[in-house]
Amino acid sequence: MNTNTTKWAIAGLLAIGALAGCAESADDTSKARVTPDGMVKQSEGTDGKGDAWNWRNDPSRFRSELTYTFAELPIEGYSQRVAWADTYWPTYEDSINARWQGHDTLSPAEKYDKAFNGWAEPEGFMDLKPFDSSSCTWDEDYYTSLGPAAEYTSRYKGNWKSHNGVDDDGDGLADKDECGYGDENKDRDGVETWWGLCHAWVPAAILEDEPLRPVTRNGVTFEVSDIKALIIAQYDRADAYMLGGRCNDKEVERDEETGRVMNSGCRDVNAGTFHVIVTNFLGLQQRAIAEDRTYNYEVWNQPVTGFKITEQREITLEEAHELLKVKGEDGEVSEPVEYVYNEDAEKFIEIKLTTDYITESHASTRPNGDHIERYTRHDYYHYILELDGEGKIIGGEWLGDSIQNHPDFLWLPTRARSGNPHIDTDLVRDLIAESRQDPDAPGGDEPAEGEFRYTSSESVAIPDNDPNGATSTITVAEREVISGLKLDLEVEHTYRGDLVVELRHDGTTVLVYNGQDASPAWEDNVSLSAEQILGFEGMNTEGEWELVVSDNARIDTGTIEGWTLEFDVATDAPFPDPEPQPEPVAGDYEFDGETNVAIPDNDDAGLTSTITVEEAGEVSELAIDLGVSHTYAGDLMITLTHDGITATVFNGDEVDDPSADDVHITGKLLAEFEGVDMAGDWTLQVVDRAKYDEGQLDSWRMNIVTE
Repeated sequence: MNTNTTKWAIAGLLAIGALAGCAESADDTSKARVTPDGMVKQSEGTDGKGDAWNWRNDPSRFRSELTYTFAELPIEGYSQRVAWADTYWPTYEDSINARWQGHDTLSPAEKYDKAFNGWAEPEGFMDLKPFDSSSCTWDEDYYTSLGPAAEYTSRYKGNWKSHNGVDDDGDGLADKDECGYGDENKDRDGVETWWGLCHAWVPAAILEDEPLRPVTRNGVTFEVSDIKALIIAQYDRADAYMLGGRCNDKEVERDEETGRVMNSGCRDVNAGTFHVIVTNFLGLQQRAIAEDRTYNYEVWNQPVTGFKITEQREITLEEAHELLKVKGEDGEVSEPVEYVYNEDAEKFIEIKLTTDYITESHASTRPNGDHIERYTRHDYYHYILELDGEGKIIGGEWLGDSIQNHPDFLWLPTRARSGNPHIDTDLVRDLIAESRQDPDAPGGDEPAEGEFRYTSSESVAIPDNDPNGATSTITVAEREVISGLKLDLEVEHTYRGDLVVELRHDGTTVLVYNGQDASPAWEDNVSLSAEQILGFEGMNTEGEWELVVSDNARIDTGTIEGWTLEFDVATDAPFPDPEPQPEPVAGDYEFDGETNVAIPDNDDAGLTSTITVEEAGEVSELAIDLGVSHTYAGDLMITLTHDGITATVFNGDEVDDPSADDVHITGKLLAEFEGVDMAGDWTLQVVDRAKYDEGQLDSWRMNIVTE
């Protein structure tokens, strides 16, 4: 091979052997190309990253006409093309063979096999269990039943090492004993959680259009993140131009006085190189670049989409040495005649600069390009630029916290080379093109006759550990008879097992999702696509529809990101006459609930007791009496729900002595219900949230005053 040109793979850069992605790597730079074995081809005669530019840090390696004169460079710039976010398809979750919508929905790779590779699900296939990284359990028949794209993914890009029967990490433990938490050996046979396809997501997000809608081919529906997964997989091997070196040290040695990295190979991208590339590509060319944000052996690739200089000033040689903590033989900051790090530097500029980069998202049925600000993060850098006598940038040095926290390397992706051999890249691009068709164009994504949709894109924060939850409302103008209803839903949350989702309309509440039924509960997010909702058939579409998402445990949090209702309506059916409503009557009322009912121990569903009120009347005051026998009051959460409103009656987290026995409440006012009609169901829920202690609901009563 010609030693003047280094060819190496993005996959190789970010991987060892067959493991690619947000993973360990070998070393170094130039025109990057994937090699068949996924490893880096190293050129000869390299000497690491120097103080000024050496061949690794020369900005011209990006093969673009560049401006080096500092005074001609912009102070702010952003890429014109929007890079999209997606998951990095973690290796330990089996990469794009992960069933991200739940066990009952095929993975992106499985869908591709079913639609295009002639694979059909064997009988009983959906009952088979893929590898579970939390418990190290799986069905071997699942892997022998896969189609070609899914099998390739699982074996070469997924968690194959975790269940292949080989002690890949050499720790003497069997695969079944290497899952769980709290033990250094619980590492899934050496498969680290940060390994994945971020090295492939980044160039795909920069170079490819974002899918916008689901596409159905050959009876298989590909959601937005299914299509993203397939195109990401095809960038596993990509061509790119590279700058900077690769630091493989887990522990980076530094100068005790200045903080400067001792190993030149771990000084990462030269600060001057960084400035030239960012200001030229993002500022002058409005073109995104890619970076590895972390300076050590871990690799986290991100698209960089913007920058802004917040402070810049010319400084003296002495000020430069002071900022760099350069000291003389006497141990004090000296005033040497020459700049110590670059003998050709004649001028110095201190820079403070902020970059915008795109972080990973979760797999979703919806695109995110129109709200990419939710996935945009910022890094803050401080450095000195070294200029020659003509004012051209010839090098630089990082300062302060940026000595440690700055990009490991920069790269400019140019094209996909190859990925999964059982996936056709052009076919995937065809899916992307179809997903981007205008739904208002002839033949577009219009609802059929007798159907209509309403969507809310409002982002609503879900309060933590609050049974009242968050409510998002859609108001439907049409007055039609419902014959069918489907729901699309995106909820971002760090522990989906905490969540309960309900849909409410015209006095009817339907449970849509219960996190206690999720498997595994600890995964992120709730994503529903065309979920059939039963319980509203024959009702009127008109009016308010409320989606209520409650978080029923502490610590983890999230937001409702959007939801869509798709109605099927009976176009030829007469709308039923509204049922006669009781006339409101002013007065004082007492209603008694059930007595002596056992409370299930450590059960989030808890005990429910319902009082049905026939009389109508506007509530002006409601007080509740309650008696509960229990051996540990701190375990309890008690709520009252009516007409879509939930009020907290008792919260064991807020009592002074949670170990106290029993709960006795007399005349507690619940202002939440003022102004509502008292007619209908009032449901008391008593939940015991911890093991061992038990009890019962002795009695409860509502005292309502109406106007």
